Amino acid sequence: MSSKLLKFLLVQAFAIADSEADTKIEDFRMDSSGSSSSPVSFASHKTSSRIYCSGLCSTKPGCFGICWVNSAKDCRLFTVSAYFNRDSWTMLTTERCDIYASIVNSTIQQLPFTGCSQSGNSSGGVCSRAIDGDKRQNYFKRSCSHTDLTVPIWWEGQLPQQSMVASVTIYNRQDCCADRLNNFQLLVDGVVCYDMNIAIPFSVTNLSCWQLGSQVRILNRQFAALCICEIEAFGFFFSTDRSPKRPSDQILALFSVANLSLTFQCNVMLNV
Repeated sequence: MSSKLLKFLLVQAFAIADSEADTKIEDFRMDSSGSSSSPVSFASHKTSSRIYCSGLCSTKPGCFGICWVNSAKDCRLFTVSAYFNRDSWTMLTTERCDIYASIVNSTIQQLPFTGCSQSGNSSGGVCSRAIDGDKRQNYFKRSCSHTDLTVPIWWEGQLPQQSMVASVTIYNRQDCCADRLNNFQLLVDGVVCYDMNIAIPFSVTNLSCWQLGSQVRILNRQFAALCICEIEAFGFFFSTDRSPKRPSDQILALFSVANLSLTFQCNVMLNV
């Protein structure tokens, strides 16, 4: 068999394998086909197929899914935070992409805090009062945490494991000094996911976050004691630890399909 014929058969075999296996990828689900917007990517690679693209995602720490631009054979990788923060998705101009996301249980639930700390204590207002389930908004009922004036002024809660924090609900003090929570930042693992800067104090507020991590922090940007009567986090548990399959079982499967196709086409060409 000539080298040109062998090259032709290999190209055809991989084309057939790609077309047969392209629309379904193990461990990923298709979010949308031909999407005009996509999550912000942290890496982009030119690859031969979306199967190879998914294999790349499986080897990259923090990769949650892929945006596959078939016309350009462009493989774009994105994180779980980029995927769930739909407001930040990038509009595509001319090309369209197929979006695949990792298969996870993304049912929103309350995330339990397993511990807490704060910048300092004042008048017995320990940090655990903010996560004890007591939502009374009166400090003198011993239901609210209270820092001193040691700067920076902050409260931080610990989640049991890596989680996608979708939102955070805060119950503010109402017997006094509610304006102390007029200007603060909400952070997850040191990344700001919400900036609060208001003129009229709130009683209860729900803040959208969509950030991955295990430490939820309120950082007061005023020189005032931080007082939180209750704080609740909502989202779902998620681990970025992916144990990639051998080079990739998907890639091995692709070679298997290609081999069957190549054998069939060789038999036809050689009339055997």
